[in-house]
Amino acid sequence: MKNCILSLLVGIFGTSLSRGAVVISELDLTNNKIELVNTGSTAVDFTGWHWCNLVNGSPAYGSVTSNSTIDSGLSSAGASLTNFGAGKILVLNIGDSWLRDTQGEVGLYRDASFGSSSSIEDYVSWGVNGVRDSVAAAAGIWTDNDPIDLTGIDAGDNTVQLTVGENGNSAASYQFAAGTLGATNVPEPTTGLLGLIGVGLLARRRRA
Repeated sequence: MKNCILSLLVGIFGTSLSRGAVVISELDLTNNKIELVNTGSTAVDFTGWHWCNLVNGSPAYGSVTSNSTIDSGLSSAGASLTNFGAGKILVLNIGDSWLRDTQGEVGLYRDASFGSSSSIEDYVSWGVNGVRDSVAAAAGIWTDNDPIDLTGIDAGDNTVQLTVGENGNSAASYQFAAGTLGATNVPEPTTGLLGLIGVGLLARRRRA
């Protein structure tokens, strides 16, 4: 009971009001896969949404719908790039332009305004200070100059995962563990204050 109450408090006070409904919950940097969870109460259409990884030389920009393929074996049944339902999981292959093995960043944008803090939905950086981290910091969804330290990650087995009860707003929110792509325990879609609690209760479980 005590742990449950603590999780609720983390959900209320530890989650930024600026964070969008679509959360980057796991990165497989070896196989170029990214897990997204829709923690909101409505479906998302990724038409017009973009990826951005500016830290690796030439800017890597691309639309989510054109530069992503769905791993149907790991994603929720019925989830698509134009109808990503509430409470659903999408595991996407997006290529090493956006998911470099050792150094990179990935920003998920609702449009192509890459310098706009009102357009960025979620963000993660690893191995090196990002470029778009300042945009994410302005949106309240990341800490500037705070990449995830990959020291100790076994690229063959482990993935970068959002830790249970964390809000995903800093490197400290992520951990290395055996891959659990597609196996996220997603809270029931909720709105308002309960929506904040739901994000705080985002939990992970291993495949059986």
